[in-house]
Amino acid sequence: IFTSFPIFFKEAISSAFPATLPEDHAAVSRLRTYFAAGDYYVWLYCDRDGNPTSWERYDVVRTEPRLVIEMSTKFDHEADYRTHHRMHVDLDAHLRAREDRDGWRVGFEYLHPEDGWTSFGTGENVQCFEEKFDV
Repeated sequence: IFTSFPIFFKEAISSAFPATLPEDHAAVSRLRTYFAAGDYYVWLYCDRDGNPTSWERYDVVRTEPRLVIEMSTKFDHEADYRTHHRMHVDLDAHLRAREDRDGWRVGFEYLHPEDGWTSFGTGENVQCFEEKFDV
């Protein structure tokens, strides 16, 4: 089942099978250690010739009660990142959604220039979280 997961994620959630509440809690607790406030991840995107075209940064800004990850982008190495979206992720719900992804949602917000953080979408596009963090 977990052939595409990095080894530390395999270990973090393998004890959750078969599903029991204590094991789920332990798995979520271990998984949370991989998302600490202040952590960040950067994805570099390049054109077909290997030239950088953009940098996408994911900052863990909060872990309780849900994981909050802010997304920022820059298009030049020397530029500052500009924060534009964020995700709210319920790791408990994610781990309980074993059969399919219908059991959980990712909350999305965009940074409106006047209104601040504004929710959008249904949350059913969990692929963004799964692809970026392989969870």
